[in-house]
Amino acid sequence: ASYGGSTYMLSLGRTARLDGIRDAAEYIVVADTTTGDDGTARIRSFASIITTDDDDALKRVAVERDLVYVVPSRGYEVRARRVTMVGALELSSMPLPSPTAEESGRALLDAVRSLGGVKQAFLKLIPAKKREQMDQLRNRVRLACKLSSDDESSLWPPLFAALDVY
Repeated sequence: ASYGGSTYMLSLGRTARLDGIRDAAEYIVVADTTTGDDGTARIRSFASIITTDDDDALKRVAVERDLVYVVPSRGYEVRARRVTMVGALELSSMPLPSPTAEESGRALLDAVRSLGGVKQAFLKLIPAKKREQMDQLRNRVRLACKLSSDDESSLWPPLFAALDVY
């Protein structure tokens, strides 16, 4: 069912619908939302922020910055965009060309850390049976390193070390 209204982007990145009001202000402060059985967030309490062309207070305090981020639903594709924000309120956004290799690397490293590190990020992608086989291999290699040298860390392959460190 369609009730008319407007959809807003909230500060935490979620959208919410304001039902029954077609010509609401461009910016609002949302005080209360609820989520219906359909999973749609609806705005229950809000206040409009009125802006004028001559005296736009929001644009005077706005900050413009470039963001490099990953999109998990697209296989952790790295993207960049320029956003204009006041606090957490995003006033505008526009895509940028592909980020540099260094920027992409930082974004991917941040994504891996947010998933709990290399081990957790890697293990989430592997089926349980393969994970068990990988653990068995790691244990065998660890034992071989221990039996081969006094300094186990010098023989421990970097791939396995990465799984242990993060």
